[in-house]
Amino acid sequence: MCAAAALASNFTKVTVLERDGKPGPQPRRAVAQSHHTHALLRRGQLIMDKLFPGAFDRLEADGASVGDMGEAVRWYHHGAWRARGELGIPIWFQSRPLLEWHLRERLAARANVELRFRCHVDAPLHARGRIHGVRLRDGEILDADLVVDAAGRGSRSPRWLSAWGYGEVAEERVELGLTYVSGLFELGPHARVDRGLMISTKAPVNRRGGIAFRVEGDRMMVTLFGYHGDRAPLDPAGFVEWSKTLGQPDIHELLAGARLVGKLRTHGMPYQQRRGYAAMKLPAGYLVLGDALCSFDPTFGQGMTVAAIQAEQLTKLRPGQRTKPVQRSIARATHVPWMMTSTEAYAWLGPQAEPPAGTAMAQQYLGRLFELAAHDLAAYRTLAQVSNMIRPAWQLLAPRMLARALLSRRPKLSLAPARPLPLERSAVPASSGIHQSPLDSWGPWTKPR
Repeated sequence: MCAAAALASNFTKVTVLERDGKPGPQPRRAVAQSHHTHALLRRGQLIMDKLFPGAFDRLEADGASVGDMGEAVRWYHHGAWRARGELGIPIWFQSRPLLEWHLRERLAARANVELRFRCHVDAPLHARGRIHGVRLRDGEILDADLVVDAAGRGSRSPRWLSAWGYGEVAEERVELGLTYVSGLFELGPHARVDRGLMISTKAPVNRRGGIAFRVEGDRMMVTLFGYHGDRAPLDPAGFVEWSKTLGQPDIHELLAGARLVGKLRTHGMPYQQRRGYAAMKLPAGYLVLGDALCSFDPTFGQGMTVAAIQAEQLTKLRPGQRTKPVQRSIARATHVPWMMTSTEAYAWLGPQAEPPAGTAMAQQYLGRLFELAAHDLAAYRTLAQVSNMIRPAWQLLAPRMLARALLSRRPKLSLAPARPLPLERSAVPASSGIHQSPLDSWGPWTKPR
């Protein structure tokens, strides 16, 4: 939907082909992860707010809530609770289906956008080095100057490109062995919880983690996850019992008096992967983005935001322009998120996995930053700005951060839970967007000269 909204600014007509029927604000079959907890990072929210003006106001009216990340979320990470305090980074809490429904409604209101449901694409139409439309399974032909594949991990672009004579698409994979199980819960009357609660894994010693986010309807979406064969049970009693084994008791205490709404759902991700479309010859008028290009460990919450950044690149495209430079810029948007997630993933696999050069050093330095974020709110703020993609990643290597990380004395890691803040809406400062760098500056680890 972000891609369609971006293209609608410059193209006469944009047609979106959906495999499912027209969805409401409920989970749908074609999006397996819609039953699970989702995070929308700050940069993703800013881009979506530009592409879909007014959507977030309507979202809040329908039960979503917003709070400052440092106050509304309690986060146990790398053996310690993150420092509490205002970070100036708003975070939205809602289910993914509700968010998608509001974006879809705003998109459908655009005069030059057509949403078509229950459409099954047979293949794009290729001739003389360019794409000129798509053929549907029922034989219908749709002419187009540009075709965008946003079909997710099951994308058939590798097969099509090979059949058209463009060769094999290079793929890079990093093993995850990730399985997660989620449920929607009504909390007990005495539950004390902030809008967000996260208990992260710590490689290689603790393979289990959990996330609980408040969503519309005054309910909590709870996801328990494990790596490399570790998974939560699908029966409610076993799910609650498994939550005892996390690094902290908070999610178990939350679930102890809660009632499951519906049933538990599971999803697995054996590996994260990216495909090298930018490095190969492609037909004119053809682009690949989203999970069809690169999919990340979902526990990092980067997927929707990286997809929004990629879609934003489409605003540069005009009818008749070359598409290859845009495909390169779409691919560049994945570089730093991929590096951050794969650095963590290799910590599970060890040196026998032959990680890229410098991975061990990056793991050690990030570990120091994570420890620092437990007691240094300013350091946590910088780390959160980078992870929310509103600051360039090289700021983690700025002299002041290097000094803080390498020279600070390591504190004793606290096992005590962070003090819960009240459930009332956390204030979000009016200046929360002013201090950020331009959106297209979130870039490589090395500072521009």
